[in-house]
Amino acid sequence: MINKLNFLEEINKMIKQITLKADELARQYNKTKDPALREEWYRVVRSLDNFQPLHNETSDIILKPPQQVVQKARRHT
Repeated sequence: MINKLNFLEEINKMIKQITLKADELARQYNKTKDPALREEWYRVVRSLDNFQPLHNETSDIILKPPQQVVQKARRHT
């Protein structure tokens, strides 16, 4: 069984990978203004919704994005 610390470390690695991908897409979009890159960026950012806390025990460790950010991202779908 994976202990809690290892699990959280793996989650943090995944979040970091997604963040790095979103940052790279943002840089590419700002250079090219390609709408496909913009849509890909929104898809990648929305994938972070999968990392919301499963229960109260981890809610102080893994933070949810502000609701206005989530709503703004969903408006662009």
